[in-house]
Parts: sequence; C-alpha cells; structure tokens
Amino acid sequence: MLLDARTLYLEMFAICVVLGVAELVFYLRRPQSHGVGWWALANLGAALGTLLIGLRGHVPAIWSIAVANTVAVAAVAVAWFGLLAYDRRPLPIRAAALPVLALFAVLAIPSPLSADLAARIVIVGCALAGFEAAAAAAAVRIARRDGSIAAWICAFLMALCTLVNLARAVVVLRYGAGDDYMGHNALHAFLLFLLVPAYAGWNMSLMMMSMERTQRSLARAARTDAMTGALNREGFREQAEIRVRAARQAGRPLVMALVDLDHFKLINDRGGHAAGDAALCRFAQIAAVQLRGRDLLGRYGGDEFAMLLEDIDAAQAERVAARLCQRFSEAMRGVIDGASPTLSIGVAVLEPDMTLDMLVALADVALYRAKAGGRNGVALVRDLQALGATVPPACPAPRRDGEALLFD
Repeated sequence: MLLDARTLYLEMFAICVVLGVAELVFYLRRPQSHGVGWWALANLGAALGTLLIGLRGHVPAIWSIAVANTVAVAAVAVAWFGLLAYDRRPLPIRAAALPVLALFAVLAIPSPLSADLAARIVIVGCALAGFEAAAAAAAVRIARRDGSIAAWICAFLMALCTLVNLARAVVVLRYGAGDDYMGHNALHAFLLFLLVPAYAGWNMSLMMMSMERTQRSLARAARTDAMTGALNREGFREQAEIRVRAARQAGRPLVMALVDLDHFKLINDRGGHAAGDAALCRFAQIAAVQLRGRDLLGRYGGDEFAMLLEDIDAAQAERVAARLCQRFSEAMRGVIDGASPTLSIGVAVLEPDMTLDMLVALADVALYRAKAGGRNGVALVRDLQALGATVPPACPAPRRDGEALLFD
C-alpha cells in the first residue's frame, strides 16, 4: 500500500521524538558535549513541526501551516547551530532568525501567496534547503579537519536532504501541488519518504561524531602527562617511532634531546614536592612556547623530558637546547629559596639505520656528558661509537654572547 504524506509526517514526528529524547538524555549526562544540546532541541522542534503538519485539517490552519512550517525550518537552523557549537564557532542566531521570522510572516499574514499551496511548498522547501546546505558545509569543514567518517556521513545526508527539498520545490513548480497533497500523492510521498531515513541517518551520524570526539579525548588523555600537559612516555614513543621511520625513509634530519632538571632532589628538599611539580610544569610551559608546533615534547621519566626536533641539524639543535637552558634558568631564578633550578640537555642526531631506542641511548650518553661537565648546559653526541663511551668530555656552554638562537 502506498504511504500518504500524512502518515510519513507522523512517522517523522515519532522518529524525531525518539532521537530528541535520546540526545537530551545524552546531553544531560554529558553537558560538556558540544552541540548535542542543540541537536536535541532541533529534533524536539522538528517533532512539533511535523506533528502539526501531519494534523493539517484537524487543527487551525495558522498552526498547521504558519507555525508548523516555521518551527520545522527553525529546527534545521538549530541543527546547524549544533554543528557550529560542536566546531566551537560563533552562532549566527540573529542572522538565522531573520529568514525564519520572515517565513512566519509570509505564511501567517493572509495574502494570495500564503493561500497558494504550491507557493508555500516552494518557499518552505527553499528555506529548509538553505539551512541544510549550511549544515552540510559545516559538517564538511569538521570532516576535513578531524578526518571524521561520521562527519562525512552527516555532510552527505544533509546534502541529500538539501537536494530532496529543492527537488520538491522544482516538482511543485513544474507539476503543481495536486489536489490531494496530504493523501496519496505518489511523487510527493516518495520525496518525503527519502527524507525520513536521511534525517534519521544524519542524527545518528551527529551522535557518532560526538562519540568519536569522546574517544579521541580519551586516547589523547591516555597519551598525555596529566601534570605537565606534555606527552607521557608511551605517547611520546608512539609518535617518535613514526617520525623516526619517516625521517629515515625520506633522508630528513632529526634530532633527539633528553632534558634533565639538575639537582631535582634538592628542589624537593628545599621547596617541597609542590615546588618540584611547579618546576616541571614551568619547564613544560617554556618548552611548549619555544618549540615549533611540529616538534614533540614528552615527559620521559620523573624529572626527565624528551624532545624530538625535525628538519634541523646538530648545530641548530644545540642552539635550541641552549636557549631552553637559559630561559628556564631565568624563569626559575629566585623562585625557590636555596636552590637555582637549571637544565642539562643531551642532544643526538639520527643516523641512517638507527632505531628509536638507539637514538634515545645516544641522547642519554650526551645527557650524561652534560651533567658530568658541570650541568646547566648542552652536550652533543654525533656517532654510534659514543654508545660505548664511559669518559664524558667537557660540556659546551649554553650559548655564546650575542649568538642568535633558532626559533627566537
């Protein structure tokens, strides 16, 4: 049996209620989930709009035409707001309210236009298509940035809804609205039938996007040191393995640096463990500012950090490390009574066929030399023969007066 338009509208009402309640419960349990509250409001609004449309002929026309269609269009605008909120972008509420209010005025004020069923279908279809296209564009932007499969699905389904609503307008312009719009109008019912799974599907994709973000946040937390915000040892090694393999294959320079806070036990003894924690956090903050966005920084042990610097040579890496020594020493001067925290940094350069473990071991030898050479300085080891070295040479000075530092 062919479904009529009224049945499809009531079916959409039921689907929107279920999805809206589910998203509302999800939002109330996780209010930090950006966008979900807007999506719940959009579905509940769409439920009201489709219910009133489905009751056409049983409720006053002002409700089943003007209010119903305006609420339905506003619901799609709110769904777009949810995508913008998810993307942490400003919401153009005033800009979106103007066409919605204009639509209500057109439909509510008695005129030849508001009395023409075909004109109403075209106007409402174009309004829906406009907000759906905006939502699809927002989803594409999220998908490109995050690589989210769910966002691509959402963009596709929103684009499909846009095309279906535009097709409804074109069909009505070409063939008219018919005499039995809410009854067994086969073409109109078919286009509405396409909207039912599309709307349900993009709602599911929205929730998948939220779950993907939650999973990414959990994965990021599992790889991050909670106190300093740097990568933890596992997170650093995971990413460093990838960088080392890529650098070997492409023949690009890569430098590993191990950083140790000098006399860290003295810092804890003089200032307490809170002072030691503050020193670690201060170094992580300074390093995050001084390093480039593509460089890796990780907390490798208790008071030891690791840095992986791409596309720079040994001399440049030494200057970067020396600058960190200087900036950290200046920042910590006078902070802890009886202690002047400094850094020792060991630098090693990736050689062909060298593994990450070998690179770390080489940087560890360099760190040992920096500490044995008087601390508060930088030492560089250039070759694998140093792995067997036991006698540390003198540590070079952090920098020469007037010498420019890389990334400064």
